[in-house]
Amino acid sequence: MKIAEIALCAVMATPVTAQQTALDEATTAEMKSLNILGAAVVIVRGTTPIYAKAFGIANAETRAPVSLDTAFELASLTKTFTAMTLLTYAERKVIDLDAPVSRYIALPGCLGSARIGQLLSNTAGIRDEPDEFGTHDDNAMAEFVRSWREEDFCSFAPGTTFSYSNAGYTLAGFVLEKIAGKAFPDLVAATVLSPLKMTHSGFRTVTVMTYPFAVGHKMSGEVIRPLAEDSRQWPAGGLFASANDLSRFAIALLNDGMVDGQQVIAANVVRTMFTPRVEIPALRQQYGYGLFINDRVVEHAGSNPGFTAVLRMRPDEHCAVIALANSDAFLRSTAQRALETCTGRAAPAPIVANTIVIPPQQTSDYEGTYAQPRRWTIEVVRSGDALVLKQFGKEFPLLRVAGDRLAFLPAAGARPKEIVFHRDSSGKIDLLQEDLWAFKKLRASAQSP
Repeated sequence: MKIAEIALCAVMATPVTAQQTALDEATTAEMKSLNILGAAVVIVRGTTPIYAKAFGIANAETRAPVSLDTAFELASLTKTFTAMTLLTYAERKVIDLDAPVSRYIALPGCLGSARIGQLLSNTAGIRDEPDEFGTHDDNAMAEFVRSWREEDFCSFAPGTTFSYSNAGYTLAGFVLEKIAGKAFPDLVAATVLSPLKMTHSGFRTVTVMTYPFAVGHKMSGEVIRPLAEDSRQWPAGGLFASANDLSRFAIALLNDGMVDGQQVIAANVVRTMFTPRVEIPALRQQYGYGLFINDRVVEHAGSNPGFTAVLRMRPDEHCAVIALANSDAFLRSTAQRALETCTGRAAPAPIVANTIVIPPQQTSDYEGTYAQPRRWTIEVVRSGDALVLKQFGKEFPLLRVAGDRLAFLPAAGARPKEIVFHRDSSGKIDLLQEDLWAFKKLRASAQSP
């Protein structure tokens, strides 16, 4: 029996409930509000998909419908597969997560001194590098990494702080490729995809396009050409997979690597992935290896031009949800509602911290210019007696939450968004954290108090 038939049988065996009907309606409504043309949503409980449904079309021009076997680009959700692959090789004693990159490849600065585990936990100090459009051949990753210069890619000392890095994951994949002597897509296929019987998944688009296949769309509904693909950074965001295939991956994560009654992935690999490694200060979350950990919710998402993907889990309740879309918009409400459908209860309301005004005499430490080269630049300046954050051509007054944790309102009626300043061993601020990234302090503000 094919995986599509298995998923369909699982859905047919589950009585249609009011919650499932409501989820159908909520997904359709969210797709309409965000102009998402095609989507696939799955709920896994324990070892079985209890809800699996495809919505809309895979291509605005051909009008081909989305099915549960339609392959979507996973973007950064690929990192979860990369982490599982490297951890499997670590379990086999082929690679040492505590070893520096230089044990395996001669690279300068933080590129060589970063440990393999730090690459997987985004604590290696390597700058981020978006992976959207690039080359398409197997040799591109090696050429790309060998072109890096220490002064360009070493933003922070390894182990200093969390800062999300596509380049860090690319380097981890490249190290494994050199050790194993095989192309990275083949390593992931042999280690994860094939054992899990993920039959409509892969990195190479010339193969993926032979499956039912979704193309990416702009918010206007126009097809994005060329397809967002960058083989230079396959480990960071290049995998395509179907909803049916991802349900098998989710089952493995929820069941210590067991699928169809067999130990497909080593139990210790899954447990290691779920183990928190570092705090993400500005988000009040943690990161393991290839997974974000927020209280009892474990997840990863991804977005590339024209595609979004969400994998969200409650491991203690054996629940997982998958939400794929061929658009730039995430099905966030759908994913949350699907998780509530699985667990049978609503998520707790987010805690909104109280804020206080920062005394003028305490603002000078924070003032300055902060940069993450391939993301954006932030300025923190005094404006009268207030401290102001400037980014994207806008200004936002800053208030204090506690200590060096400040906050601003990104939009009227929104919840406060927190940023966290980090001090070096001498007590001077050397970086700030916003969202997933650390921004290096380049200089103090030239503006006088």
